[in-house]
Amino acid sequence: MLVDNTFSLVLPPADDSPLRQILELVKRSASIAVKSEGTRVLVNAVKSLWSTDPKSLDEEKVKKREAAMKAVVTEPCVSALARLIGRSKRYPTLINEGVVALSLISTHPNGGTVGPLMSPRSSRYSRSCCRHV
Repeated sequence: MLVDNTFSLVLPPADDSPLRQILELVKRSASIAVKSEGTRVLVNAVKSLWSTDPKSLDEEKVKKREAAMKAVVTEPCVSALARLIGRSKRYPTLINEGVVALSLISTHPNGGTVGPLMSPRSSRYSRSCCRHV
């Protein structure tokens, strides 16, 4: 099952999970390609978690899915997705992937209150962008 691979990416100890390592690489890299492809790993993890029907999983996997969802509904993940959208003006597919992932995250009980999209600083930028449309 694809979701098992997502569990392996997201659920190991938070200080050494592959997801954390990818987010750190995305953060420190100067390469747009590395940043974009690294963030796409997060996009695919989000889509995998949200598209898996919990009714098709046993009790242990349902708990893992919930823990994995909680692990990606965090400021570092939301920030990485927001930055993907912001730097991908020439690539509508990347923008779409970021929007889809953020939309899915927003359906989580904690999804509407996390990350830079809700901070006063980013809302100032959002308002200024909307005036030019």
